[in-house]
Amino acid sequence: MLVVLLLVLVVAGAAHRLPPHVATMKKDISVEFPEQYFEQRLDHFHPDDKRTFRQRYYVNDLYFTSPDGPVFIYISGEAPLYGPPRKGSHIDTLAQKHRALLIALEHRYYGQSVPFDKLSADHLKYLNTRQALMDTAAFIAFYQAKLSQYKDSLSDQQQQSLHLSPGASNKWIAFGGSYAGALAAWLRLKFSDLVTGAIVSSAVVNVITDFTAFDNSIARSVGIQCARIMRQASDDVDLFLANNAEDNAFVKNMFNATMLEDGDFRYMIADATSMAVQYGYKERICDPLSQATGRGRMKLLEALAKYMSDFFYPTLEQNGASEYSASFLQNEDVDEDKSGRQWWYQKCSELGFFQVAPEQFSVRSPLVNLEYHRDLCLQLFGLDNLWPDPGAVNAYYGGSQIKISRVFFANGGDDPWRLASVTESSSPATMPAEVAMCAGCGHCVDMKEPHPNDPVQLIELREDIDRFLSAWIS
Repeated sequence: MLVVLLLVLVVAGAAHRLPPHVATMKKDISVEFPEQYFEQRLDHFHPDDKRTFRQRYYVNDLYFTSPDGPVFIYISGEAPLYGPPRKGSHIDTLAQKHRALLIALEHRYYGQSVPFDKLSADHLKYLNTRQALMDTAAFIAFYQAKLSQYKDSLSDQQQQSLHLSPGASNKWIAFGGSYAGALAAWLRLKFSDLVTGAIVSSAVVNVITDFTAFDNSIARSVGIQCARIMRQASDDVDLFLANNAEDNAFVKNMFNATMLEDGDFRYMIADATSMAVQYGYKERICDPLSQATGRGRMKLLEALAKYMSDFFYPTLEQNGASEYSASFLQNEDVDEDKSGRQWWYQKCSELGFFQVAPEQFSVRSPLVNLEYHRDLCLQLFGLDNLWPDPGAVNAYYGGSQIKISRVFFANGGDDPWRLASVTESSSPATMPAEVAMCAGCGHCVDMKEPHPNDPVQLIELREDIDRFLSAWIS
């Protein structure tokens, strides 16, 4: 009978970034989980608009042993989705323990779920959080109907033998990290009738335009010495850029970034140093820079360039420096593997999260400021009035004061994005919020594959997640 159930689930469909080793990468796609598609509405808020697009999703039914069992829906964020959460990740481990059906839903406008053949500014106007939440709600209603249809097809004797509750829906738990973590929390907020609870990691529910606290957090995480050296390296880059055309070209060539304009180059340098800290690899940037200290400006820049060629490009930014080029981001062609233009549209139109230099003690160039971001938004999309309104977004969802139940907010102590999340709760019994304060505990750290030698704070965080999750689905 279970084989029949699994067959039904497979044919039912109509067909900020997570850290490495959490999401399924394209090279790891398995025929075990074929892509499926759901016919999704383009515009949920205008009933007369009948246009649709095909939204990609995946189903992992390896652990699903009862048609009445829980359903874990993994919400994808600002990137292509090539499969369900990889085997061994914490979500996969929880699904196996609780015998859950694990579904992963790709975000509109990313990967294969793009409604148009061009990513023009006019076409991108349907890319926002409210439409994305409606997508997920519509998909859940669709898939729950499939599950209920199968249960209703069973005889009374079969239902009794399986201890099924007549007419009861499955319990859905939403999972997500970073921007997708915010979506999972907001899904529970706006569609509590569909979603029993949510486990969210590094969920950026507090929209911030002028996010200077990001850089301050990076400086605190790496310590006084490394922050000072990062600041020196950033200042040295600025000196080369401003000195003369020869030095400008020389320093960009050092970083294989000759295609970048000065502002985009500064932004890439800031991203390269901060992302190592964000994802729990601060020693990969601090150690080589510290070893080069006191040996002259060129040695420091050489050490930074080597870190980028050896680690940043292969691990954290696999498409290289071109991803930061305004001309690259202006390209309106649809490509499954590219997501930069779509994400910048979301930032420029709704979410902000502009990581700008604070007035004091910045580890990035002071020229990475709001003016740079305004100019880039205008350059990419050509719309004078395209700029986020954090007050309106936070008023709609609640921001850092979100009022919600059965959502677990998990964060890492080295993650600068925790400052846009919920790290303390006034109602810990119904809306728990915990921060794993441990070295290397960065962005979405709890979603990674558990290991016996993980820091005790991270182990305890995962244990608490499971404890709350067990209570919600019992």
